[in-house]
Amino acid sequence: SKVESYEQLDADLDKIVIYNADVSVTLDQKDDMQKMVDILTSMQLRETSPNTKDGFAFSIELYDHNGEETTIVVASLDITIGGKNYKCKDDYCEQIRNLYEQYQIK
Repeated sequence: SKVESYEQLDADLDKIVIYNADVSVTLDQKDDMQKMVDILTSMQLRETSPNTKDGFAFSIELYDHNGEETTIVVASLDITIGGKNYKCKDDYCEQIRNLYEQYQIK
């Protein structure tokens, strides 16, 4: 799955954009992007069928130097990476929300 390629993504990342509804935060400094990558790489995922229930969600877009884009949607325990669905062992919304709020323009 795409998840394993985070490691290699990390070196090439140009920017990460986190969307919460219509408000987005852009991380383009290596240290800041690393925090997000750390959260993503620590996720223990297993593939699952699509989930239809609505809930609080973050959409995270990773852009590499070639302009390639990977979209990750995190809705509590349901994670979608590049169109594939996964169940997560833990809820990462809180961590992502903390990171997001840290960079939100007040």
